[in-house]
Amino acid sequence: MDTSEKLWWSRYLLALAISPLSAYISFKGILDGFSAYLAFLLALLGYILTVLTAKYVFRVKPESLKRPKDLALQGVFAYFIAWFSFWVFFYTLMLWSAGMV
Repeated sequence: MDTSEKLWWSRYLLALAISPLSAYISFKGILDGFSAYLAFLLALLGYILTVLTAKYVFRVKPESLKRPKDLALQGVFAYFIAWFSFWVFFYTLMLWSAGMV
């Protein structure tokens, strides 16, 4: 598995990990009408954290990827689609378990 694939999969799995927390924030209505914005902000911060972690902790060089901009953009679409899909899934499960569906 090359560096691009590791970066993609790590972002995908992080989206999978952040989505239940985002769903919980939305379900509990933290900050009343702004809970969805807070959940999206959490997802955005998670993505920014992956860029910084790859660059400074794992020392991934942009030259080691297929394109230098892949450090920031590799898997961005998959990250947000996975986060949103699992956010809806976990939110629906929380509604169902509370008897609201």
